[in-house]
Amino acid sequence: YNFNSKNHIQAGNVFMPYGMKPLGLAYKFIDDATVDNTFCQSRKLGLVYLLTTDHFNFTGGVYSDGNIDNGNSKFDQGVIFAAKAVVRPVINETTVLHFGAAPMYTDSPNPATFSGVIPETFTTEGRTLYSGTAFRKKVGEDADGKAIYKGTHYSRYEAEMIFIHKRFLLETHFQGASYEFEGSDDRYHVGGFLAQSSILLIGEQQNYNKATGLCQNASPRNLELLARYDYLDLHDGGNQSDLTIGLNYFFSKHFNMKLNYGVTQEHHGEAHRTYNTLQLRGQFSF
Repeated sequence: YNFNSKNHIQAGNVFMPYGMKPLGLAYKFIDDATVDNTFCQSRKLGLVYLLTTDHFNFTGGVYSDGNIDNGNSKFDQGVIFAAKAVVRPVINETTVLHFGAAPMYTDSPNPATFSGVIPETFTTEGRTLYSGTAFRKKVGEDADGKAIYKGTHYSRYEAEMIFIHKRFLLETHFQGASYEFEGSDDRYHVGGFLAQSSILLIGEQQNYNKATGLCQNASPRNLELLARYDYLDLHDGGNQSDLTIGLNYFFSKHFNMKLNYGVTQEHHGEAHRTYNTLQLRGQFSF
């Protein structure tokens, strides 16, 4: 519901104000960065307030921690409180300077595990490379001696920067999580970052959406050269880095072609693996 051009309310199965998943089909690369895939969740049922002005955005809401497409969800799905503030000290026809910060708090009845994945959607090996600690606490045993676990309270956080000047784009995101075990002072920290840049080889201006505070696809008949590096550290779960080079051509508003070459390195204890991936994708969007 729109109160006016600046104040809005959303209710339903919506994205939370965290990470780059709200981009949808406007991703610069074929696959999302490993760190963003790990910490950024999909749509959740929620009630959200949004404020949008030329130089400032604010989003705040309360969400369910369950997924409506999971028919086996428990009645108590937990609750998420999330917010994001964006400041744009510079925004005009050619230049955007954007700073954002997003805290999120989850009170979940379920254990939580974060995993690193191969940044290639259609791999035959399965995408999961490794998993971090299962963030849960044993609280007892059932009649058969099977352990009973409780979920955790945990916080996620993100800091981001976007700079656009004509054909050039630079974007960075730092993401992480801090876990607190039920009835204990034990804490566990995981995190990572991504940095990506692009330049239009054909075209004059990178696109930015003021309402969402996110970069957008280039305009029709533009050719874009991209590079991205991201790093994820799950401590005892291992760490992973990924370097991807991309080339995008936008035939029209509704169709583009993307070519990506990526090198992924995984470290888990003494184990070390390297994945080289070449992908080509034609994408229709309406």
